[in-house]
Amino acid sequence: MILLNTKSILQCDEEETEIHNNEIEMLFEQHLSSNPNLCQVTISYLDPHQKETKSETTQVINLYELDDFVQKYDIKNGMNILLDTNNYDIILHLYGQGYWFNNDANLVTTQLRITKL
Repeated sequence: MILLNTKSILQCDEEETEIHNNEIEMLFEQHLSSNPNLCQVTISYLDPHQKETKSETTQVINLYELDDFVQKYDIKNGMNILLDTNNYDIILHLYGQGYWFNNDANLVTTQLRITKL
């Protein structure tokens, strides 16, 4: 997978976070906001607690609905946009609030895999 942002949101300082958020906004506006194509969104959970308690699910939406769809999830600590070079799926890693699980600090981390139909 290739990170499409300049750097991961988890590694950004305050100034870099602004740049990161502008990159995401630009991608959504230029490539997704008016795209009428259907896509399948596969929702999976990457953090330890959600992995144990939630199953992977899929939904079909229009690409232009993706921005609103993302807002359903905890993105308190931002998101990264990646590209799967094997099949050109777009992958969003959403980072939410922090929590402790099994004596380890974690972030709620949700992955949305967007596959064009």
